[in-house]
Amino acid sequence: MKQRNGFVSNSSSSSFIVLMGKSFNPTNEEIQNAIYGSGYDEVPVQHIKDRIEAVKNGSQLNEYDNHKEICILSELCDRKDIILETIDAGSDRGFLLNALTVKNKELIQKAAKELE
Repeated sequence: MKQRNGFVSNSSSSSFIVLMGKSFNPTNEEIQNAIYGSGYDEVPVQHIKDRIEAVKNGSQLNEYDNHKEICILSELCDRKDIILETIDAGSDRGFLLNALTVKNKELIQKAAKELE
């Protein structure tokens, strides 16, 4: 997984599309391991749990406002193997978006049937 730490003026950002269903409920230990793995030890587990719920409910996290959370959640999602796609999004900041929202669920089911 491509992960960028810090800010480089001419680099592209990575954005993550995840498939984070309602049953995605990582344990405190799993979240803590992702926090340590990302290098942001000061971020509380509950803060990440709140961000997970926001993403599961259709919110998009932008790296501009949530850099630490993006790093931690991408680490957690990578460990759980639920990153659908990583997108190089140009020189702008990246984001994390849950593909499994109510809005997208029918489209995903339709696409799955077509792949059968």
